Amino acid sequence: MRSFPLALIAAASLVLAPTAVAARQDPRQMPTFRSSASLVAVTAAVRRPDGSAVTTLTAADFEVLDNGVPRQITSFFSDAAPASLVVLFDRSGSMRVAGRTEAAREVARHMMAWLQPDVDQVALLGFDDAVARLQAFTPAPGNILEQIDRVEAFGSTSLTDAVAIAANEVSDKRTRRAVVVLTDGQDTSSRLTPSAVATFAAAIDVPVYVLVPQIGVERATGAGVDAGLVELAQRTGGQVFIVTTPSETSIATRTIASDLHHQYLLAFESDGKAGWHALEVRVKQQKQKLIVRARTGYDAGRTH
Repeated sequence: MRSFPLALIAAASLVLAPTAVAARQDPRQMPTFRSSASLVAVTAAVRRPDGSAVTTLTAADFEVLDNGVPRQITSFFSDAAPASLVVLFDRSGSMRVAGRTEAAREVARHMMAWLQPDVDQVALLGFDDAVARLQAFTPAPGNILEQIDRVEAFGSTSLTDAVAIAANEVSDKRTRRAVVVLTDGQDTSSRLTPSAVATFAAAIDVPVYVLVPQIGVERATGAGVDAGLVELAQRTGGQVFIVTTPSETSIATRTIASDLHHQYLLAFESDGKAGWHALEVRVKQQKQKLIVRARTGYDAGRTH
C-alpha cells in the first residue's frame, strides 16, 4: 500500500498532459498527436436531454472557442476506445455515519458493472487526511470490490487534496480517463482549494465525477455537497451525482461509463499565448438541446 504525502500534490500541479495528433495505433489506446507548442487536445462527451450518449457526430458538428475566439479543429477522433478510471474512495471518519461506507460500496459495485471487463483499466485510491493506493491499475474489475470491502473509515477528510493526487495518477494514460469520487461530499482538512484543483485537473484534461450516496436522514434533510466540489467537477467536464436509490445509482454510473466510452477527441492550434485560456466546446446548429461536457480551460506555456 502506498501513501502519498501532501508534497506530491504541489508537484502534481506542475504536470501537464502531453499534447498530441492523429496516428492509428493500438486499438486499446487513444491516438497520440504530433507534438506542437500550441496544439491543444480536448475530450468532450455529448448527451441528449434524456442522458443518452450522442455518438455519431463529426468534426464539422463541433466548434471550439479559445478565449472566445473560434479555432479550427485540426484533428478529430471518435472511435471506440477503452477507459482508465481511478476510483477515489472516502475512508474518513464521517463515512461511518448512517451507513455511508456501505452505501458507497454499493455505488462502486454498480460502477464496476458498467466497465468493460479486461478492456478498461481501473485503480483504487483511499483517502482520509492522506491518500493510499489500494489497487494499482489493473484490467477491470480487478480486486477493487474486495479492497473496498476492507476499507475502515477513520480520520479527517482531505477530499480536494485527494482529487488532485487521483487526477495526477491517471494523467499519463493514453486512453479515455477520469476520476470517480465516492464520498459524502464534505471536505474538512484540504490544503488546496477546489478552484486550484479544478484548474490542475482541467489543464491535464481529466474529468472528475463525484458520486454522493444519501441515505436515511440525509434524504429528508437534503444534505448537500460542498459548492466548491460541484464547481471542480463541472470545470473538468465531469459532474456531481447525488444518488438515493438503486435506480438512481444505476443511471449515474451508467452515464459516467457512457461518457468515458463515447468521448470525442478534438485538437486545435491555439495562439500560443502563455497563461490560462477559457475553453468552450459546443455543437453547432442543434435541432435539440445537446449537452456537451468538456474541460473549461487550459494553461498554455507550461511544460513538464
